[in-house]
Amino acid sequence: MDSAIILVLFILLIIVVSLFCSPLLNRNGDSSEIQATRGFNIYNETTSLILISTSLKGDFERPVPVTIYPSQKHSFEVLLRVTPFPTTSTAIVTFDVVSGPLPGDTIGTLRVTMKVEFTLDPTQTIQVESFGSKPYRIDSGRTFVTVHNLRAAI
Repeated sequence: MDSAIILVLFILLIIVVSLFCSPLLNRNGDSSEIQATRGFNIYNETTSLILISTSLKGDFERPVPVTIYPSQKHSFEVLLRVTPFPTTSTAIVTFDVVSGPLPGDTIGTLRVTMKVEFTLDPTQTIQVESFGSKPYRIDSGRTFVTVHNLRAAI
């Protein structure tokens, strides 16, 4: 008798969950793959450099052109595909590093690769490449990149 009540309660729970908790659909409208996002931040802590995105490729939630002015940040959301098997989502943004007020001189390029690996414990990683003259320094962690002014020699 007790197992019958548990079975009925379990079936009711499944019905309630299926009515009120629909899965997120993937880009194709197919529910075989649930998607979520993970955030990454790009901080511009310089006093005069402007970061202007020139390319956004990969698994961004909403890839839109971005301009990050001094003392500002931008958050990117990378899709996390939840599947029965381990997967990796990758999104790459490339910035022109521009000196001074717009239309300023392009003094370098910054490429940021953001990855989310879905396993039992999803992990996020970030890789930064910089090209051109570099009157700035870059710090990064698993989910962020910060562009700083170079420190003056003392």
